[in-house]
Amino acid sequence: MARGIRLKEGACGICHAVAEDLCEQGFRIVTYERPKGILARIFDGRGEVVGEGFDIVWSPAVLAAEIDAGVVPEGVASRLRAEGLSSDEDIERVAELFGYGRVLAPSVVALNEINALGGRTVVRREGLGVVSIFYDGSGNEISRSPPTYCPTCASS
Repeated sequence: MARGIRLKEGACGICHAVAEDLCEQGFRIVTYERPKGILARIFDGRGEVVGEGFDIVWSPAVLAAEIDAGVVPEGVASRLRAEGLSSDEDIERVAELFGYGRVLAPSVVALNEINALGGRTVVRREGLGVVSIFYDGSGNEISRSPPTYCPTCASS
């Protein structure tokens, strides 16, 4: 079980704290590019896979593998599944647009389009994840992302 989990750090801080604990205990975390995103695996000291996760980019894929390995307490893990990981539908949509975990390009396109319309984008913490909220030039909400791991994923 991971020691360094602090909810105030959100999904990103939790992921990195757990990764640090695992590596200090002799585990390895390896990520692989796949056509629709990133596969992360956690290996124990004997080289056996103890956790596996998949997401749009490496960091939430690692978080998913940490949850799968059972090193994140279930109460926190259930919140992270809802507030820190991408849904299968979101993974598919991003892959259809750009493939291989390329979230930067769609994020830039979305942000530039909102700016061109005279609008703005607000990124804020929601639960353990973050959301991006797009507003038009009159301040009306156009779209809101689901809670996810990071602002770039939320904006794509």
